[in-house]
Order: sequence, then structure tokens, then C-alpha cells
Amino acid sequence: MVETLHRAWLARRRVVVELAADPGALREAERCEQPVYEIQPSFEFSRERLQFLVWANNYDARGGEPIWWHGRKAARRLGSDGVTQGGEADVTLADGTPLFVDGGPADPPPVASGLGVVHRWSADAGRLDPVGQRPPAAELAPDQLAAVGHRSGGSAGHRAGRFGQDAGADRTVAPCARRALCPPGDGERAGL
Repeated sequence: MVETLHRAWLARRRVVVELAADPGALREAERCEQPVYEIQPSFEFSRERLQFLVWANNYDARGGEPIWWHGRKAARRLGSDGVTQGGEADVTLADGTPLFVDGGPADPPPVASGLGVVHRWSADAGRLDPVGQRPPAAELAPDQLAAVGHRSGGSAGHRAGRFGQDAGADRTVAPCARRALCPPGDGERAGL
């Protein structure tokens, strides 16, 4: 199940997760008592990974009406700056600009509507700069600045080959882009 959800997340493929487990149980801390030098690179806390995959890029429809928590959290966190939930996208900035809050991999694709997309991790950090619209500003050599500003892309395999590790290390999901193209409830069903 975890691998199926992970592949869907990486490919930004729509799924419906029917959660038949206590959400609190998924959040319980896991421990590994092995010495660090004995742990293999493939080691993972499976329940932690499942928790991430269940919530990273999915609506919560347990109460009936689907909730996009990333948009709601962004509006709550940045409400004092005039950010509100809803409108044309997930949130609306004080100046009226609508933005989707993406829960997918870190480099979300543009949405067909042309509206801006901000990654949930940026929103969690209090930054609502749309992806690809904020050039890096740092005192770096020109080649380093170009590398920092380059939008990564390609397939998960490309990223894995570039970093010499499982592409799962890119820990991100894109719900808003997916949501803009497909309404909640449309897609595959995965039961947990």
C-alpha cells in the first residue's frame, strides 16, 4: 500500500484514500533501537511514510465536505496579513491574488488556469511567493545563482540518478495542480 501511494504521489496521479485506521495511530512516534552504523540506506519508518502519503496531497473528506488542509492552514497562519481561504483558488492574498497551495513534489507544474501555485512547505514557512516567480537573491557567483534559480524537473528517475538515491527523498506532493485539473473524488481508490 505504501509503495502504491508513493508512486501515485511522485507521478501526481489522483487517488482516493479511504482511511480505515485511527489517524492518531499514524502519528505515533516510531523508534529504531539498532546502532546507526547498522542501518541500511533503505531503512524507513513505514508508519511515518504512510502518514506523510495519506495527508501530503489529499483532501480530508471524513466529515463529508472535502477540506484542503494546506489551504486552510495557510489562511490561518497568514490571516493577519490579509490572506483568506477560498476564492478562485485555495487562498486569496490581501491584494486579491488567488493562489493554489500545492502538497505534491517540490516543483509543481503550472496549472491550466495560469493561477499561481505555492508549495505547502513555503506556505508553512510563511512565504506565499508563487513557484517560479521569485528569482533567487543571494551573493553568489553567476553560475551558482543560475543553479539555485534553475527549476528542477524531469522524472523521478532523473532526480534519483542525479542525487544517487531513491527519488522519494524529494519529499513533496502536488495537490493543487492536480486539484485544479480534477475535482475531489475523481481518481483511484486506495483503502487503508
